Amino acid sequence: MDKRFKVITPVYNAQEWIGKCIESVKSQTHDNFIQVIVDDCSTDDTVIEAKSAIGDDPRFVLIERKENTGALHGHVIAGEHDYCKDDIFVHLDGDDWFSDGNVFERLNGIYEDKDIWCTYGNYKTTGEEPSVCKPIPLNPPKVRLFLTLGWIFSQVRSFRAKLWRGINYKDLRTEDGSYLAVADVAVFIPVLEMAGLNRVKFVPEVQMIYNRETPINDDKVNRKRVIIDALELATRPPKQQW
Repeated sequence: MDKRFKVITPVYNAQEWIGKCIESVKSQTHDNFIQVIVDDCSTDDTVIEAKSAIGDDPRFVLIERKENTGALHGHVIAGEHDYCKDDIFVHLDGDDWFSDGNVFERLNGIYEDKDIWCTYGNYKTTGEEPSVCKPIPLNPPKVRLFLTLGWIFSQVRSFRAKLWRGINYKDLRTEDGSYLAVADVAVFIPVLEMAGLNRVKFVPEVQMIYNRETPINDDKVNRKRVIIDALELATRPPKQQW
């Protein structure tokens, strides 16, 4: 059965790359999808470039924020928009892009197995850095320990939409109420825990190009905050497996 893929795309000041991101989604051979792009009050021409790339294609939704609240808030806004319980959520930042046109086709085949609830997989970077992704070890530690022992669950991340309803938005915030700086990881950790690692599949094929040219990656401009938030996240109580 053909599934609808819901692409979650937070973006901020990515005028050079948002068009390439959108075009990589448009080029998918499996065309049953929606891409929800949440612009986090960009100060450049990101919105103009996004609208130009979208054209009149109804499968793309652009939500323009009037206040900068961070990428994780963008995940929440996009996740709640046009939410269907049978969707497959896929994460793709607005300054990254899919590596080929068969990403959804590949994932569609994988999700034919009802025992697969999540996927993650390999990527290439624009700077030739090695991928951190690898298969889940035979005796894996608890999911949150991967934040301190070595994170392996990178792009392309996807999961069944039913897991979205299990995410408590309070878990995505710090004590002062701000959203965690480790956006996609903060979402994926509870997803992995609710699914259980036995329902998670590693996809070895490269499916995304991770853009290291942008100067505003959180790990470049906000490295200290990222480390602090990741360590805090690692100590929080885990979700129960469904």
